[in-house]
Amino acid sequence: SAESLDLFEQRADAFNFYPPKLPLVSGQVGGVVAVHKSLGGGFWREMFSAERGSKDEAIAAFVQLGCEGVLQFGSSEFETASPLDQFGFDCWQSLPASDESSVGMHLMETLGELYKRGCNPAFAALYPSAGLQRVKLPGYPFEKQRYWITEISQFMNAEEELEQTSVL
Repeated sequence: SAESLDLFEQRADAFNFYPPKLPLVSGQVGGVVAVHKSLGGGFWREMFSAERGSKDEAIAAFVQLGCEGVLQFGSSEFETASPLDQFGFDCWQSLPASDESSVGMHLMETLGELYKRGCNPAFAALYPSAGLQRVKLPGYPFEKQRYWITEISQFMNAEEELEQTSVL
């Protein structure tokens, strides 16, 4: 209804939508969304109320852009995953197919998969108030640190003295 679309547009306008850093392909539009297009409430209202664009046009846009993978915003009910699989694209859904209670876990799993494939998400933005710090882990075990006992004789002597003291 027009009232629910009005309410949706108002709520969507409350968010700060920045221009995408990667091309945004819309299944509704059937192609790449213009870079200068505002992604505020009006855009999302248009996406909900517009006639559905052609899947073929969206897939052609992915091919033309040379995409290897596609992150689909919305549920799998949108039905774009199967044609994309046929073209060799890796596909991820932002929402789970059925269980709404697992949305958060699904998003984290998708984020992890994207990270494993070379994307560099802003992890600090996930938990901004937690004050988390990034820690660099070694690339292999014991990198740049020794974990060997260098003074074996001192260690052995100290252990023998301890045993003798315990016996008395």
